[in-house]
Amino acid sequence: SAPGDKKSAPGDDGDTRGLTSKSFSRGLAKVAHHLNERNRAAKRAQARCAELYLLETLALHPRCERAVVHEIRDDGFVAFVPRFHVRVGIRLVSDSCPTERNHRRNNDRNVMTGVGDFDAVLPAPTTTFTEVRRRREDSNPGRNDSPVASSDDVWMRADAPRAVPGVRLERRSAAADDDDEEKNGESLAWTYTSSAMSSATSSRALPPLPPPLRVLSPVWVQLSCERRGARGPRLVGTLLDENHPAVIDAGTRRR
Repeated sequence: SAPGDKKSAPGDDGDTRGLTSKSFSRGLAKVAHHLNERNRAAKRAQARCAELYLLETLALHPRCERAVVHEIRDDGFVAFVPRFHVRVGIRLVSDSCPTERNHRRNNDRNVMTGVGDFDAVLPAPTTTFTEVRRRREDSNPGRNDSPVASSDDVWMRADAPRAVPGVRLERRSAAADDDDEEKNGESLAWTYTSSAMSSATSSRALPPLPPPLRVLSPVWVQLSCERRGARGPRLVGTLLDENHPAVIDAGTRRR
């Protein structure tokens, strides 16, 4: 080499290649993260479109479907419907019952108020629907002189089942020494109040209550839709009795 030329120190080329490799890895990771985010966003949009289409269908044509208990709650349970791969919360207490436990004052003491203080809803032997019509006005923003077109927004609203006086909902937990696998885990049971049991006589016996609900218990539910204006439609589920006409018809079709 000519005098005065600077010789590169050993390892300089390797350091340069290392920095280039790290920069490339960081750029590749950023691109991969962006693509993953877009992919997840597309899946969420696809699932939301499918859910919206299902709700619009149920708004006009409620369906009776087979489901399983997915989660036990204080005021009801969450059912999973395999046919549509959706979960729906089903409330089994009166509308006056709060969705969460709260405190109230009683004789200058704080006591817990739970769902045990409210009447419970039994599986519905029948269901009724009310046709709801709402006037909707559609205008064409592209033309100032275009007339306003009116149309009716029609949907079938499921009437809420009424609670049965004297029946309470009780959330139970299995005993630790219970060896029966079918009874392990939490359950939701209907019980009669002490006043209802004391008022029963030999000639007027209380009817039997449905068996307790546990996780993975099979149930029949009525799926419908409730439209709430700007908040969008909401999936509504109603627990059905085994002798419900829709359940009998669905069971006949399955066979």
